[in-house]
Amino acid sequence: LTMTESLFAGSFVTIEGESPSNYGTAIGNARNGVATVSTVYIKDGSGVSDKMGNKGSNVDTGVTILTGSQLNGDASYGHMEVDFYEKDRNETGVWFAMADSHPILTSFADTSNPIDLSTAQGTRTAWFNAENPQDSYTLNSAAELRGLQVLVAKSNTFEGIEIKLGKDIDLNPGWKVSDGVAPNVWTPIGRSASDSNIYSFKGTFNGQGHTIKGVYVSSSSDRIGFFASTAQGSVVKNFTLENSVIYGTKTSSTGSVGSIVGRLGGTLDTVKSSADEVLAGSEYAGGLVGDINSTVGATITNCWFAGTVSGTGSHHGQLLGGVRKVLTSDTKVTCTIKNCLATGTIDFRSNAGGLVGSLWTGSSLTMSESLFAGTFKTGVASSSSNNGTVIGNARNGSATVTKVYVKEGSSVSTKIGNKGSNSDTGVTNLANNKLLGIAAYDNMSLDFYQKDTNEDGVWYAVEGSHPVLKSFVK
Repeated sequence: LTMTESLFAGSFVTIEGESPSNYGTAIGNARNGVATVSTVYIKDGSGVSDKMGNKGSNVDTGVTILTGSQLNGDASYGHMEVDFYEKDRNETGVWFAMADSHPILTSFADTSNPIDLSTAQGTRTAWFNAENPQDSYTLNSAAELRGLQVLVAKSNTFEGIEIKLGKDIDLNPGWKVSDGVAPNVWTPIGRSASDSNIYSFKGTFNGQGHTIKGVYVSSSSDRIGFFASTAQGSVVKNFTLENSVIYGTKTSSTGSVGSIVGRLGGTLDTVKSSADEVLAGSEYAGGLVGDINSTVGATITNCWFAGTVSGTGSHHGQLLGGVRKVLTSDTKVTCTIKNCLATGTIDFRSNAGGLVGSLWTGSSLTMSESLFAGTFKTGVASSSSNNGTVIGNARNGSATVTKVYVKEGSSVSTKIGNKGSNSDTGVTNLANNKLLGIAAYDNMSLDFYQKDTNEDGVWYAVEGSHPVLKSFVK
């Protein structure tokens, strides 16, 4: 017997005077045969607890027991790895989710008013077949996004594959940061929930302009963020992160915490994070990226951080915590930052930078056409050193900084806290009135959007405010 993608949602009736044996919710007696069972589901509460009454040498690990609430409505989509009907997306799907009941077979369903499955929670990996991968996949629900996390943690790196978002996704619907611990805790993509392994994402994650909300991470692991780690050749781009918190509680210097990526290799492009708090007990914390520790380097372009970075360690930056050298290698670690904006808040601690925290020996940073218009939170440490509005501590690395601007008025006046042999002449401090509206165009050598003459411009002048990145202007 081979049994797959099936559901038992019935019940057993006890007959007075009978003494039944070898009964199970999936198979009664399989002792004398061979049973291959996978993706079979049982509604809990039937009156029988055994999946197979007599297994013999067979196994019942392919049978999953689900509660009524896990089978009702869109919850079934997040808990059952079967082929669901989805309007305009998979209208040949075999199973049909019901609003107030377990799913039924589509052949017998009224498909005129299907429920919205994009809000489904749980975890769904059925969209991916590792033995026959497609060039791209579009994820339309929180369940599918969690499925990506599970798949990468099983060493599917998605190299050469593009993952797209088809809709805005909320991982904790109805939850607000002020509520405290979220119902659904996020495991960073690339981190296994069952062991200490980290599997770097190697594909392309394209948010297609959508918003991800409700990311709640609390972990003492090394690399923490929406992604734990991304590798050479990877691209993470085109989305906004909101209503999220990233709590990294590791206290050793190996920790790296960022709202988007804990440790970045590859490219981060056109991403905005308004994470309410990126909190680190470890040394490296960045609003977007914790650190870069890769001989292949990394690039951050057209990105914006508008949240809060805090913690008890050092090496903090609103864009990037630090650029590290691989201690077992003589190769330089390089990072390029271009057309980036920071408008958030950062703790006033050692080696804290408005844009980048610090550079280690052997590291190299090129930064251009960017703006720090954020603030430093004072009074959080008894002492601090090497703080700068652009870079905290560049003494041990090489920093080439051009066309970078700083809004005057933060509690830190130094452009680079500890320059070493580097120069900060490429940084210009501007009073607030020189950043407002058309004045920004006159005072900043940036690529500004201009209707009809430069509609591909990266920066957008805002009346009464500093310029912002055009990609995030509605």
